[in-house]
Amino acid sequence: MLLRRIVFFMGEPAAISQTFDNIFHLNAVRYVLDTGSASSLTLGEMNGGGFYPAGWHGLVSGVVLLTGAEIPIATNMVAIAVAALVWPLGCVFLTRQIVGDRILPMLAAGVLSAAFGAFPILMLDFGVLYPNVLSISLLPIVLGALLPAVGLSGQSVSGQPVVWRWLVVLAAVPGLALAHPSTLMALLALMVPVAVRAWWRQASRIRWAERGTVMTGVLSTIVLIMGLLVLAVLWYYVRPVKEDAFWGPIESPGQAVGEVITGTQMGRPFSWSLFVLIVVGIGVLVAGRCWWLVGMFGVLGFLYVAVAGFPMGDTRWFFVGIWYNDPTRLAALIPVIAVPLTAVAATFLVQRLWILVGRKTVADLYTESSRIQRPTLAAFAGAVLMVVVLTAFTQQAPNIRYAAANAVASYQVGPDSALLNQDEMELLSRLDEKLPEDAVVVGNPWNGSGLAYALSDRESVFTHTFYEVPESAHILADRLNQAGEDPEVCAAVEELGVDYVLDFGHREVHGGDHGFDGLDDLQENGVGRVIDVVGDAKVYEITACP
Repeated sequence: MLLRRIVFFMGEPAAISQTFDNIFHLNAVRYVLDTGSASSLTLGEMNGGGFYPAGWHGLVSGVVLLTGAEIPIATNMVAIAVAALVWPLGCVFLTRQIVGDRILPMLAAGVLSAAFGAFPILMLDFGVLYPNVLSISLLPIVLGALLPAVGLSGQSVSGQPVVWRWLVVLAAVPGLALAHPSTLMALLALMVPVAVRAWWRQASRIRWAERGTVMTGVLSTIVLIMGLLVLAVLWYYVRPVKEDAFWGPIESPGQAVGEVITGTQMGRPFSWSLFVLIVVGIGVLVAGRCWWLVGMFGVLGFLYVAVAGFPMGDTRWFFVGIWYNDPTRLAALIPVIAVPLTAVAATFLVQRLWILVGRKTVADLYTESSRIQRPTLAAFAGAVLMVVVLTAFTQQAPNIRYAAANAVASYQVGPDSALLNQDEMELLSRLDEKLPEDAVVVGNPWNGSGLAYALSDRESVFTHTFYEVPESAHILADRLNQAGEDPEVCAAVEELGVDYVLDFGHREVHGGDHGFDGLDDLQENGVGRVIDVVGDAKVYEITACP
């Protein structure tokens, strides 16, 4: 179901997301291929910066190396594999860790992983936020590994030493952090109710007459307090600079609460099916005293309400500045817990239905042992019925259909495409024929010329809109068309080794105009000559500087 939706809005294997962040992500893959380093410590050097999580770009560059595919095709194939394979399998795994080896909840989790418009579709539309797609898809797996480590797994772990369970966690967490650190912070926040539940279990076992249980209780209390202190320190420091967190609230707190309960964040259309399942799931978990899972849903819900409904200020910055104060990024996290929660609800409703149709118990829907065995005919029929009903009610809901339809515009190529129109794409596809392999080009990174590095494999002065470049680069951006009368211009051309200019006009990805007036009218001013043109897109060779 997810594959069907993603293929629908992408349109074709080589489609390019016409979004702001994609300028960086596609160029970053090319940078990894050129430097041979997918280290998060060096990726930011492409733009003169420092650390940047490189998990996604290392993965895509590996696919390029192994298959020979072009960067856009490799990007889309990895996106599909992560969103339509890793994510649903992770949801099934997490649900299994919560409820144990029960067939119905795992089947329900698989179906419901494709029922929320907020993830993964929203992350492939907005941004585009590929690192978040990867990290959030991995989050259920890491959570599923943590639950048995703290003793809250629904599965039997009696044969697994505690040290081995924690080693699995320690192996998984760095991968999550290198996919995107903000999702690691979400993991830590989600672990607060889990840690409190694990601590309470230890505290309730204290027998004051038994010294061993008292010491265990004291140690668990110390560990809990230290963990909360570490979280507080990380929460304060692991965040972007405040100037980059410019997103404001989008609605009232009450509206945000309603969207959390209905599973329709970011103003998506109301979905009765998700609303019923979320409410029933909360009720079932509260009745079953599974407060920690409800608490995890509450943590994500609160963070979304804070980012979507709280006014700008220090309080909002403290809670959600980690996610750039951006409601979209936090909306995408809610399905991580909403999927197992609604899977529990779907199972409960099937149980009640089974009783209503005349069955005295629901035992024949499950196996007696903890291991999954061959299901009975009745169990098979019940499972098929649940999958069909869930699919019908969730895949036809306005919530998911709206998300897919809204994403189409991000991948369509036309005369007025936000980033690259048809003429610009054709011109970039011909640069390998028109320009030598060692050519260096300059262009406005706010439009499609910023992708010359990724798509044409030609070194570019500007590879993204956020950059730290030498002063000579700014001279070209502002005054290249004055090369005949300003000696500083040709000195800058020589310093940077620039030979060619891409002129895609002043239409930018966000509709603004960041200048780069020095790239205008080069032929009219005797600075360059046109060597290729497609529509309004031109490539010039600089002739004014010997």
